[in-house]
Amino acid sequence: MDKNVPNNKKIHEPPIINDEYLKKVYRYDENTKKYYTKKIDPVLKNKEDLNYNQNELISNQDINNQIQNQANNLQQDKQKFNKHNKQNKNHIKQSYRYR
Repeated sequence: MDKNVPNNKKIHEPPIINDEYLKKVYRYDENTKKYYTKKIDPVLKNKEDLNYNQNELISNQDINNQIQNQANNLQQDKQKFNKHNKQNKNHIKQSYRYR
């Protein structure tokens, strides 16, 4: 470490990377000449291999779409049920009317 640079300047730099695990955790950007931490999925953080396929993970957008589809289906079911209920009530009213 340079003696001219104060200690607090070095805090955000990662350690010198020669370990295979750290190479998987950090990526080196040629343009900025800096190391950046890779985005690690919390579920896979404890697994040894961090080079997983991004496409295998379900994105938040997919989950939101699934929830939206379920909500729409429930709404349609509710409308069908209400329509059916109204028809039954009307039928009962009419049957009482003519007794």
